[in-house]
Amino acid sequence: MDRLLNRINQAARAADRILEMVDCAGYDITDPSSIINYANYSNMPDYMQFSYGASRLAIWDTEYCDYVIKIALDERYEKYCQHEVEVYEAAVKEGLADNFAWCMCYAQPQYNDEGEYETPGIYVMEYVDCDEDVNMDEVWKYGYSQYCKERGLDSSSYDYADEYDEWSYDGVDEDLTLEYVESYVPGELLRTFVVFMSKWHITDIHTQNIGRIGNRVVMLDYAGWNW
Repeated sequence: MDRLLNRINQAARAADRILEMVDCAGYDITDPSSIINYANYSNMPDYMQFSYGASRLAIWDTEYCDYVIKIALDERYEKYCQHEVEVYEAAVKEGLADNFAWCMCYAQPQYNDEGEYETPGIYVMEYVDCDEDVNMDEVWKYGYSQYCKERGLDSSSYDYADEYDEWSYDGVDEDLTLEYVESYVPGELLRTFVVFMSKWHITDIHTQNIGRIGNRVVMLDYAGWNW
């Protein structure tokens, strides 16, 4: 419990620091899209970095690189931020927490008296070093061979056998990196992972959403997409 409270305090301080940095740089945190548009056409301060996808914006301090803040680009995408927190809590219960970046909600989204969306929620996640040069080949073949090896089955013919379909699903395919699969040997833990990903609708798996913390392979964006 003390360790968790210490991490929460560290994350909150990091969020305060990043928000102050954003404000000092002249950005409006309540309008994430304007941050993206402004940053694309101006000189970003050296100490500030950001990344964004279809639904969310992430900002971090390059000097510390301990935590990032995540913000939904608009109200439609708040559900992805909230979902990510729920996924992490579920991963802890399933014994998979080491392979999901720790995260928490720092500030809930704000609505006015008429119920209109005014300010996005702010979420904090531990910083993950993203490696976009990971080998993407042979993923299903490797996973299938491990599954067959444990059960004494013939894996010489690479296909979607009934046994394989028990734990595979369409959302985890070539975009699941070989290194990530290897971190889940033996295959039974891989099965637990795939079932977990399917249950929580985590289908947006690619090299920009996977990185490393020390020797751990870690998911840094596991909110899923289009669910």
